[in-house]
Amino acid sequence: MEDRKNLVALVILILVASSFFSFSIYIWILEPKLTGFPVGSEVTINIPPTFNHSRPIANQSFREDESIENAFNIDFHFNDTNSDSLALKMFGNTSTYAEVNSTTNNVTIKATRDFNGLETVYFLVDDGYRRNASSNNITVNVTPMTDWHWHYNEFNSSNYNFTYPEFFALYDQFAFLNFSSLMLNFSSYYMRGEDINFTQIVNMSFNRMFVNSTLFPELNFSAIITLSGLTLTNPRVVRDSSICPASICTEISYSGGTFIFNVTSFSEYIAEETPSGGGDTGTGGGGGGGGTGRITGGGAEDFTVDAEILKVTLTHGEIKRISMKITNTGKSNIGLNVDLRDIGDLLVYTGIVSSSTVPLTLKAGEDARLELTLQAQDSLAPGTYVKKVRIRGPTKEKEILLIVDVNSKEPLFDVDIEIPGNSKEIEAGDILTSKISIFNLHESGRVDVKVEFEVRHIDGTIISSSEKTVAIETTLSFIENFQIPSDAKKGNYVLGVKITYQGKTSSASELFSIIEKNYLGLSRELVVAILSILGIMIIFTMSFFALIGLINLKKENSRRNREGIHYSHLEVEELMEMISRARELIRNGRVDEASEFYTRIKRRFDSLPTESKKEVYESAYNLASMLRNAIHQKSSLA
Repeated sequence: MEDRKNLVALVILILVASSFFSFSIYIWILEPKLTGFPVGSEVTINIPPTFNHSRPIANQSFREDESIENAFNIDFHFNDTNSDSLALKMFGNTSTYAEVNSTTNNVTIKATRDFNGLETVYFLVDDGYRRNASSNNITVNVTPMTDWHWHYNEFNSSNYNFTYPEFFALYDQFAFLNFSSLMLNFSSYYMRGEDINFTQIVNMSFNRMFVNSTLFPELNFSAIITLSGLTLTNPRVVRDSSICPASICTEISYSGGTFIFNVTSFSEYIAEETPSGGGDTGTGGGGGGGGTGRITGGGAEDFTVDAEILKVTLTHGEIKRISMKITNTGKSNIGLNVDLRDIGDLLVYTGIVSSSTVPLTLKAGEDARLELTLQAQDSLAPGTYVKKVRIRGPTKEKEILLIVDVNSKEPLFDVDIEIPGNSKEIEAGDILTSKISIFNLHESGRVDVKVEFEVRHIDGTIISSSEKTVAIETTLSFIENFQIPSDAKKGNYVLGVKITYQGKTSSASELFSIIEKNYLGLSRELVVAILSILGIMIIFTMSFFALIGLINLKKENSRRNREGIHYSHLEVEELMEMISRARELIRNGRVDEASEFYTRIKRRFDSLPTESKKEVYESAYNLASMLRNAIHQKSSLA
């Protein structure tokens, strides 16, 4: 009977556990999940870096439009106990900026073009854990120099761009001349203070580009020429009244009346219709463009970019450079257009035309690195900005995401966001978990700061926003959860946070994705169905084996009932022997052993059938009385 009760209890336990298992699967699949950091988790703040005040950074001086290389070394002036990699920031600067050699940690100080004067700055290093140290104040003295005198005449400020020594471009409504791949060298003119009159050197008009390389050999280098407004069907390049050979001219593309080609040196270039018969094949100009390397449709274009997402933090007035490598992985020359209009409010036009578009040509297998100089103007409100750089070819377009965190000058607090790995990709309706860390940079004492949160799609759509006030003394970290709407579309999203105190704002951001609700390529509904079926199969299997156990138990009890008289007799004899043994222990004064032995006797007595109990009842009763007296006597003696 006791075994039957235990087995029935086991079956009930199996059924309850299986039901709980199925319900847990349902909750896991169909309900929003809380993922990420455990409650009460903390940020481990390692030892902050220090500045060696016995080795102050010296004042710096250099000439206008030059720079001072290896002005100082970070490792010589700053120290970090944890050997963390230190990132350098420059403060107090408006027209000067610093560049760090990531290999040597040497710092080069530069100034924007044509700036001269004094700036008092200081440097701050960050250890990657938002702990920092600042240097002494340094005076940067940029001494003035005599500039060249440029004469553009027909080229007004709307159709030229020049930044020595990186870039030179001229253009009008019909033509575009781009030396973006050339490091121009006008140093001899610079040193002599001579004028340069580009009106006498460059002449562009409808279907004509002329550079007087005899008068100005510094421009006798390769460049990209764009001729617009053409009505030709199949143009070819003519150089100095002759068909331009393929060794000098390489066609990039022709579409919508715009003809783009590359040249290796300069003279006069125009475009003409390619004769239907093929023309002079010896020069590479006939036969539908023959040797000009025209890119046609049909998937000939193939290029890659080494960065899909770029992220940068800018303090008001700070200048930083980012770069991306563009590679032509195809077998033909390719013409590209880099669209920078979306980042126009951040772009410093160094090496980039004022229209915020850059034409680029790459030969088969060739790559080029596009460097962009960014600056956050004081008028730009602090916060997180999501920008895009688009690279277009004749048949393909790539979009590079640029996330920019803009901070106030000399912020009083710094902030960091961490999204755990299992929250980097979540489903709509889930909970996004993040760890927010705030660092007091200057203030003393406990203060209240305003914290603003914003979750937005990269297209600018805000799906969640909130704010709170927190108290902080030195550092503070806390977990912040965000309920993602169940109807949020899949794609890339940005979690942004702003810390504001006394009109100074710091910002930070982190990227995450909302993915489609599927598991191993299966829809959630199908997964629910599969797991439900498996759960039901498990329940039925366990119930089947439990039923078999009950049947076997019933058979065993039936057999035992048939042999019950024999078994009962043997059990009575064994129990009587145990009672005799207990009496012997009491007589010998071994009361404690007898007491333990009595417990076993009582357990055996309780398991006997009623008829068998009657046979040993009197002996068991007398044993109990004998044991009770012995225990009482022992207690009295003690």
